[in-house]
Amino acid sequence: MAISTTSGSYVAGIQYSGTTLFVQTDEGRVLKSGTNWNYEYTLTDHLGNSRVNFETITGSIVQKQANDHYPFGLSIARGTVPNSKNNYLYNKKELQEELGQYDYGARLYDPVIARWTVVDPKTEAYPNWSSYNYALNNPIKYIDPKGEDVYLLIWGTHDGNIGHVGIAVDNYKTEEVKDKNGKTKLDKHGKAITRQVKTGTVTYYDLWPGGQGAGKSNFDKDIPAAYGGVVTTVDALKNTDVTGSEEGPADRVVKFSTNASTDATVVNGLNAFKEANPSYNGLNCNCSDHAKEVVLYAAPPGASLTNYREKIGSTNATTPNQLLKAASQLENATVIKDPGTKVQKKFIEGVTGGGTRQKVAEKRVN
Repeated sequence: MAISTTSGSYVAGIQYSGTTLFVQTDEGRVLKSGTNWNYEYTLTDHLGNSRVNFETITGSIVQKQANDHYPFGLSIARGTVPNSKNNYLYNKKELQEELGQYDYGARLYDPVIARWTVVDPKTEAYPNWSSYNYALNNPIKYIDPKGEDVYLLIWGTHDGNIGHVGIAVDNYKTEEVKDKNGKTKLDKHGKAITRQVKTGTVTYYDLWPGGQGAGKSNFDKDIPAAYGGVVTTVDALKNTDVTGSEEGPADRVVKFSTNASTDATVVNGLNAFKEANPSYNGLNCNCSDHAKEVVLYAAPPGASLTNYREKIGSTNATTPNQLLKAASQLENATVIKDPGTKVQKKFIEGVTGGGTRQKVAEKRVN
């Protein structure tokens, strides 16, 4: 059986083959209609799946295309399909019709078998899952936009340990985009189209008190800040002490599903925080405050982070355990290492071990 194929070029949301076919927009796309341009709008569901396409060129709403999917993305036939079919369907990714697979940029996804066609580059983070699984086998709750992630690491405040918080972000490299025949795609100027792809490593960031460090006498004073950064792997995040100071791996690791653009924003946010905060303060500019700013950048648009502070004396301070509990509630958060009850205690209770020592410490802080 012969398979018909078409070729096209892509540049910054514009798709063309000889002449411009259409331009992608946040609301849908703009198509050429004779000498004019016609706006077509797309209604999506909570996972970003394209459900209905319509236009208003006549002054009235006219449905052009309707799309339904089984949970893992296989299309359900519904109504007629226009000549200018919209192929950006499941998760709003482009359907490669000759393959029956969706192009997610870094790899292809097959909705028939509900699996990626290549090994997940993040597979070491999920030892209990198939290396080809899609969205942890829960496509109703999660999407996997490209596979990029941001990680929150918590060393809990418990049994006399103060605790610590750090952030890790995927690293990227620039790669030329290839077509299905392995040839480099070119833009209308003949230049290679490139994209950012993950390298398989992450950079871990955190904030420490510098100088002589922080103790009982100066925990609430401004002292020089010491910002850390080290390139490592997801496996090392989970199983080793990437700080070199905590004497053991993180108690809990939370993964936030993001994309390359969000990860770049996260890194910019880290740099901005560092530039704006040359001093460390145990109450209002500590490692948890540093990580909290990054979690806000990694959170889904419109999401809010609440209850990440607790009362220490007269100050509401961000603490490791409280930040962890708040961040774990975000829609794009998945716990990939769980410490159990180690992170349940309030800060002073965890640092002192409770009992009489806790009461004395609370009195002194007050």
